Amino acid sequence: MPPTPAGPPPPLLLTIDTDTHASGWAVWSRGELADAGRSRPPRLLEYMGPAVVVIERPRHYPGSKIKARVDDLLDSAIEAGRLAGRYESGLCAVELITAPNWKGQAPKHVTQARARRALSASELELVEERILRDCKRDKRKASDVWDAIGIGLWRLGR
Repeated sequence: MPPTPAGPPPPLLLTIDTDTHASGWAVWSRGELADAGRSRPPRLLEYMGPAVVVIERPRHYPGSKIKARVDDLLDSAIEAGRLAGRYESGLCAVELITAPNWKGQAPKHVTQARARRALSASELELVEERILRDCKRDKRKASDVWDAIGIGLWRLGR
């Protein structure tokens, strides 16, 4: 797994895995998972003060086995830029990363297994509730939430 950023964890962290219509997101308070879901990312940070926001920036990988539609990649990139601008205009520090930054070349099933092992029992229970609420057992949608959680775990060095 790639190295995590140096320094202490931020008091408030929002991690986002962008998608074309809704994004996976996770909110971390003092290093612990406080909420997660799949929707438009929450407006929590607009009134909670300074925070760090980490957004996965979509990227095209020539030769990849996964064939992403160009329009979907562009829409996701636009959403990542829109979110970055929204949070930068407030009191937030925004970090844009690519998938290899936080997970290397690991496939989704591996990163999800890592995330499950790293979460506490109460955090895991929260994730399962939120995935059921927002994703209705849709594995593709749920993977957006798991990716946002994986980004947060990486950023926090967990």
